[in-house]
Amino acid sequence: MKTFEKKLEDYGRVLTEIGLDLKEGDGLIINFDIWGLELAREVTKFAYKAGVKSVINLFSDDEMTLARYEYGRDEIFDELEKFKVDYTEEAFKNNYHSLYIYGPNPQLLENVDSGRIHRWQRAYSLATKPIQHYEMDNLAKWCVALVPTPAWAKMVFPELEEKEGLEKLWSLVFEINRINEDNPVEAWRTHDKALKEKEDYLNKMNFEKLILRGPGTELEVHLVENHQWIGGSSQLERGDRFMANMPTEEIFTMPNKRKVEGRVRATKPLSVQGRLVEDFSMEFKEGRLVSFQAGKGEEVLESLFDMDQGARYLGELALVAESSPIARTGLLFYDTLFDENASCHLALGKAYGENLRNYEGLSSEEKEKLGMNDSIIHVDFMIGGPEFDVIGVDKAGNPVKIFERGNWV
Repeated sequence: MKTFEKKLEDYGRVLTEIGLDLKEGDGLIINFDIWGLELAREVTKFAYKAGVKSVINLFSDDEMTLARYEYGRDEIFDELEKFKVDYTEEAFKNNYHSLYIYGPNPQLLENVDSGRIHRWQRAYSLATKPIQHYEMDNLAKWCVALVPTPAWAKMVFPELEEKEGLEKLWSLVFEINRINEDNPVEAWRTHDKALKEKEDYLNKMNFEKLILRGPGTELEVHLVENHQWIGGSSQLERGDRFMANMPTEEIFTMPNKRKVEGRVRATKPLSVQGRLVEDFSMEFKEGRLVSFQAGKGEEVLESLFDMDQGARYLGELALVAESSPIARTGLLFYDTLFDENASCHLALGKAYGENLRNYEGLSSEEKEKLGMNDSIIHVDFMIGGPEFDVIGVDKAGNPVKIFERGNWV
């Protein structure tokens, strides 16, 4: 049996070789907090062994974030300094790639002034919009991974003492990320191949629309012309492959922003802007979100939808089987990265360019005409479950059952 230290080392290797496929001449930016420090060190070691030219470490801290919201001058929440955006863009232009290691604290900002949260989220998103395409359109490699924290462990295992909860959560993080396998890197390559087989099937079917059905959900989602399903690894133009999310179990594509009709009910809580939203549903007409309700956090949703016009339209539809390793745990993780890979989901806001064939040559007007959504936000919410069905309808109007009771047919 592997020791914790060996598992952490293997986690670092997987993030380096599969998550980012780092090569000689690449640069790496690691974003991490105190809980991700040991993992960041492992990644740094493997990155230099792979031949990277430099590793830049960007540190963040929950207590510092909280202090900013509680004690910062009011005007600092309305502007992100331009030099920070310029720095990031220069890094992308100089062949730097990003790893985001974060330790969730789903309720960090629960008691913070919601107005400050909304203003800062909007200011940050508007300022970084000109450089979002580097990652959203796969011009740079990027990967997001999690490490356990006491606050997160308490949310997932409220009945356990802190030490026991952390140990149990670490065990799950390793298991879900295939770190317990004898050769985790090869295990990930096998998993990627399986996801690509599902991707190929859906692309060959070339569905006109999908019908989503479940408790509280009856939604018809048309897909854009020349849509492309993506599962597992993504690819740079030069050929490098990377895994944007680790773990990942989804196959996702692009809805037509103007052709979504019906109601949808979320099946898991959503942690957004450091606050929880629970028991919520939405209604769409001609693609636009026209009404919503929430048992908790309705004001959080309202501020999210007011970010810009695109925040009320869909940018992603993703299929995830109930048989996925995360879903099989039967746990609610209160974190989008884990929960979205346990459930079919939708995303409001910006669409991913890779979900549209020949995307690179299209003008903004052409993308809009095709139905590709643009926004300063991209927020996933979970809608799948054991009673969830998905029916694909081809261009001739023939229905094909894709999912039944939460799993592939």
